[in-house]
Amino acid sequence: MKALFLILFFLTTTSALAQSIVQGHVLDDETNTPLPGASVFIANTTYGVASGTQGEFMIKGLPRTHYKLVISFIGYETQVLDVVPNAGITYRILLKPAAKKLHEVIIHSKKRSRSEWLANFRIFKERFIGISENARFCDFENAGVLDFTNKDGMLEAFADSTLVINNTGLGYQIKVVLDKYKFNMISVQVHYEGQMVYEPLVPANSEEKIRWAKNRLKAYYGSEMHFLRSLYKRDLFSNGFYFNLINLKAVKGKGLVRMGYADTLMAVRSPIFRNKIIGIKTITNYNRILDSARSTPEEPLFTFKGDLEIQYTNEAEPTAYQHNRHIFPTKIQQRSTILLHKECIILAHGQVYPPDAIETKNYWSWELMAESLPLDYDPNGDLAVVGSQ
Repeated sequence: MKALFLILFFLTTTSALAQSIVQGHVLDDETNTPLPGASVFIANTTYGVASGTQGEFMIKGLPRTHYKLVISFIGYETQVLDVVPNAGITYRILLKPAAKKLHEVIIHSKKRSRSEWLANFRIFKERFIGISENARFCDFENAGVLDFTNKDGMLEAFADSTLVINNTGLGYQIKVVLDKYKFNMISVQVHYEGQMVYEPLVPANSEEKIRWAKNRLKAYYGSEMHFLRSLYKRDLFSNGFYFNLINLKAVKGKGLVRMGYADTLMAVRSPIFRNKIIGIKTITNYNRILDSARSTPEEPLFTFKGDLEIQYTNEAEPTAYQHNRHIFPTKIQQRSTILLHKECIILAHGQVYPPDAIETKNYWSWELMAESLPLDYDPNGDLAVVGSQ
């Protein structure tokens, strides 16, 4: 019996490990020679390594779910693969030499003045880093890799190598592979595509460690990641989230009017109003936004019609946000909106798959890179740090 237990334990342990590894080799596509020192990371997490002398890499400790694996190397085209960690698969990554796609931009940039570049950079920084509380703690380590075009109210940004941002508000160095960035100055809409990896900074002392922990907790609570993790567990209300669906409805004499379809009026104690009870119109049936027939406990399917409006009652909208959006300053709970472009799966770590399935508006669209956290962020570690002071 003991021998059988040991065999079962070994098989179970091996199976668990098999679900937590992504491994492979990075090679030159033309010569098949290894590319040592290539950057290999799981997008939007702290998981990343450099390939070894034979181009080999291994990333351990990953929960088994959907990820984007990013492989980049100077002088080569970046590859992004959809992966689910599994030790039974060894990836053979062939990188192609990069075409000099920025040469036209660089040629034109020589005709532009330094003052023009700085003006474009200021716009880019505000609409990429943001203007939230942590934005003043974010600096570009290599802003010189950026170049811009600005025509007909459309600012486009390009980077000929990995962009490095130091966020000393949250305690991360963020490396960004920027594929595309567009800011429409007329509609005030930002669209960017790219992948990033977070590298934790080392605090100078215990005071800085505590400050980072507090700032990360503040950035996490009420965020899109916090909402999706809570929705994954079907635990929105106890985490302070309430939601409603908004659709356009034809009203006689008024045309199309935005109408909410909440099914319940809930009495909620809100910390921002000194725990006074406020009324929140909300939907209590999760099946209005999750497909009950096709969802599984591990992969709930996110699908709905209309705009999903979310209120977070544990934190008020900052005055800076309201000024930026030309909202009359008033104390009110944070309000965000999710637009669904296509059905998607909600992942346990607080992301949807595929990542481009949703678009956010209002408060979450204001919280840009300065407030971003890696997908493997665990608030319990920071709660312990704050609680120990």
